[in-house]
Amino acid sequence: MDLYYYIAWTVIFVQLLFSFQIARNYRYAMNKYKRERSGYRPKIALFIPCKGIDSEFQNNIASFFNQDYEDYLLWFVVADKSDPAYEQLCSLKTQLQQNSTAQEVKILIAGQTQSCSQKIHNLLHCCNSVSDDIEVLAFADSDACVHSDWLSHIVYPLRQSKYGAASGYRWFVPKKNNIATLAMSAVNAKVAQLLGNSRFNQAWGGSMAIRMDTFRSTGIDKIWEKSLSDDLSLSNAVKKAGLKVAFVPACMVASYEETTWAKLFEFGRRQFLITRINASRSWRFAFYSSFFATAGLWGTVAIAFYAAKIKDPYL
Repeated sequence: MDLYYYIAWTVIFVQLLFSFQIARNYRYAMNKYKRERSGYRPKIALFIPCKGIDSEFQNNIASFFNQDYEDYLLWFVVADKSDPAYEQLCSLKTQLQQNSTAQEVKILIAGQTQSCSQKIHNLLHCCNSVSDDIEVLAFADSDACVHSDWLSHIVYPLRQSKYGAASGYRWFVPKKNNIATLAMSAVNAKVAQLLGNSRFNQAWGGSMAIRMDTFRSTGIDKIWEKSLSDDLSLSNAVKKAGLKVAFVPACMVASYEETTWAKLFEFGRRQFLITRINASRSWRFAFYSSFFATAGLWGTVAIAFYAAKIKDPYL
């Protein structure tokens, strides 16, 4: 029976370490979240790749027009004009451009990809079209709804040379209270707990920014040409250059979704494989943190049933 006690204390100790890390991340997030960011205003090119009509598409796109930031370009990009998003984007541009502080609004046609993923192909098309006076590249997804101060926050850490990239993260807001959707939101929240003032931070493509000089010096454009993941490959390149990825709590973005078990498992499998290949250290950290929590819960249940079966009150 001594072996069970050693296992139990090991699991408890590991969970205390993870709990400490989560509490530390919570304090970091609450300390950073409500601060105003107005002291660093580089010229930004903001790229939003679009494919199809996402849930809350109009509200999401409108949020990028309504940024409290003066010096930014707003570019949307689709694969071709047959994409349903193209017509919607043209209509929204006509409606919203006049009241936007964006210096320029474009809707680009990238064409079909030949090697990398379509999303990365679209982003590369934008990156190859920017002028030399752009200081920061920012990226967002069309299924994200951002606050009006999102741009101010996402670029702020980049004023420090130790940060090569800055990133927020998504928060899945269930549009339907079915078990699969709630499970997706819970799993996503588990990942969000790992983000903070930590070397395990990874950029998330739906809300991230990088200095143009870092983008060029690390050769991310060349890396992307052969990659399936825009954000994890960017994170790897930044870290290999000796720089850090800053997590920006104020750039957590709401993503309103509903799903089924089939879609959830497909989404989870894809994310699992991409992360394991592109960010093995973070994958192992997340795996063991989840494994011990799950093993502790169900292991306790199993031992309780076993104790009841053999009628041993001291097990």
